[in-house]
Amino acid sequence: MTITSLIDVIFLLLLFFMLASTFSKFSEVDVQIAAPGSGSSAQPDQTLQTLLVEPGRVVLDGEVVADSEIVSALSHVSGTGEPTALTVRVNDTATTQRLMDVLQMLSDAEGIEIRLEASPA
Repeated sequence: MTITSLIDVIFLLLLFFMLASTFSKFSEVDVQIAAPGSGSSAQPDQTLQTLLVEPGRVVLDGEVVADSEIVSALSHVSGTGEPTALTVRVNDTATTQRLMDVLQMLSDAEGIEIRLEASPA
C-alpha cells in the first residue's frame, strides 16, 4: 500500500489553506492599560463625556448619534480647546465586533482620551 496519494492530498490541502488565508493584520486598535494605583479620574480641565455602545445605535451623553457623526459630535465638544475624556460603555447585548467598529471610528478623533468601562448590570 502506498501513501503517495495521501501525501499529495495533504500538500494540496496545505497549499489551499495557505492561499486562502490572509497573513496581514486586518485591523488593530491601540489599548493602553493604566498602571496599578493610578487614579482613573479625569484632569480638572478635561471635559467628561460618556458614550454608550448598543447593537444598533450609539448614545453620546444621553443623545442618540449616528455612527457617521460620532467624530464630528466629539470634535464639536473638543473644539473648545479643552481636552476631552471619553468613557466608553458597552451594552450587554452589543457584540465585540460592534465595540471594535466604534473604537475604530473613534481613532480618527484627535485630542480625546478614551476609557473603557464595564456597563452597569
